[in-house]
Amino acid sequence: MIRLATKLDIKGIETIFRERFTTDQDYLNMVFTYLFPMSKCYVYTEDKQILSTLFLIPIKYNTPQTSYKGYYMYGVATLKSASNRGLAKKIIQHIKEETRKEGGDFIICKPAEKSLFKYYSNLGYSINIPKTPFTISEVIKIYLS
Repeated sequence: MIRLATKLDIKGIETIFRERFTTDQDYLNMVFTYLFPMSKCYVYTEDKQILSTLFLIPIKYNTPQTSYKGYYMYGVATLKSASNRGLAKKIIQHIKEETRKEGGDFIICKPAEKSLFKYYSNLGYSINIPKTPFTISEVIKIYLS
C-alpha cells in the first residue's frame, strides 16, 4: 500500500535511509527535523512494514510570465530485502498521478548516481533542465546547502 507518511513512520523511513544513504546521525536528524515536516513523504508498506520511501519537496519554477508549482523528488529508496520488486517505481507512478490531480506542473529529480539516469529516463523523466531559476522555501534552502 502507498500512503503519505506520518511521524509514526519516521523510524521505518530512517531504517531505509541508514541502509541506503548514510548512518550520519546529524544528517538523519536534519532530514526528520526539517525536511520531513516541510515535504510530502510517501511510503510503500506491506504488513505494516515500510519497504520503500520517497520525499517530495515543494518548489516553484518562475518565469517572467507565470509561476509553476512542482516538486523536487528526493530520498527515493527501498530496503535491500525488498529490492527488485518495483516498489520505488510504484511510488513514483503514484506521486505523478497525485501531483497531476492536485494541479502540480512538474516533478524534478537529480539522481544520486549516473547509473540512475537511465532508470528515471525509463520512467518518463528527461535530462533537459531549463536554465530559469526556481524558488524553494528558506528551510529547504538551508537543508540543501
